[in-house]
Amino acid sequence: MPQLAPPTALVHRSYIAAMEEFRAEGRGGQDDDTTLGRTLRDYGEKWHDPVVFERYVAEVDAAAYPAAPHSVPV
Repeated sequence: MPQLAPPTALVHRSYIAAMEEFRAEGRGGQDDDTTLGRTLRDYGEKWHDPVVFERYVAEVDAAAYPAAPHSVPV
């Protein structure tokens, strides 16, 4: 059974390929008000830089797994 995995920068190349497929389908235009569309507009031209991609992954990770009050990051 497929399972979701936490965000990781290890998938950089395949992620870029997937996002290019979405762009080829017309996603990310100004009229695409989906989360994917907004993300493509915000990051699409920057993701090729590994540092920017790592920062993006960290933001996604932080949003998906917010720290509990008074917790210590692992």
